[in-house]
Amino acid sequence: MDMRYKRNGFLTFCFSCLPGAGQMFLGFMKRGISLMALFFGTIGLASYFRIDFLLFVVPIIWFYSFFDVMNKNALSQEELNSLPDHFLWMEEDDFQLLSRERTRKIIAIGMILVGCYSLLQMAWNILRDIFGALPDWLYEGIFYDLPRILFSLVIIIVGIYLIGVHKPDQIEGE
Repeated sequence: MDMRYKRNGFLTFCFSCLPGAGQMFLGFMKRGISLMALFFGTIGLASYFRIDFLLFVVPIIWFYSFFDVMNKNALSQEELNSLPDHFLWMEEDDFQLLSRERTRKIIAIGMILVGCYSLLQMAWNILRDIFGALPDWLYEGIFYDLPRILFSLVIIIVGIYLIGVHKPDQIEGE
């Protein structure tokens, strides 16, 4: 049963103002979730790691999402039903490349790192309360600069990995 059908134009417009919500309103759940995660994830990363240049991407995501919904809503019912619903960053077949075990390990490592960081920050606050004022430069270095450095390194490593990865069906020499 296909849940996709053209909706009320006003409600579609209202939902399209929030990236991902319009896609979900039209029945494109995977696309909507990925746009919403990309939009709010970009804002979260930019604010948490104080990477201001990422905020330039936010309006691009918003406009893409908005016009994607408006264009989909303008399609005929047959054209709308024929469109695939997939995540922005991968096709359905790409899920087979990620094993459950590997994905679980990546998530586990991320959770451990976030937990260790949180404990370190709480320990620092306790030490500051016990011993009084500790150097601001050390606090800034540990809790603001270090995460930015680590985030930058992760981005570089992922970029290098993505350059080196090729799909098995690619012909050598392409």
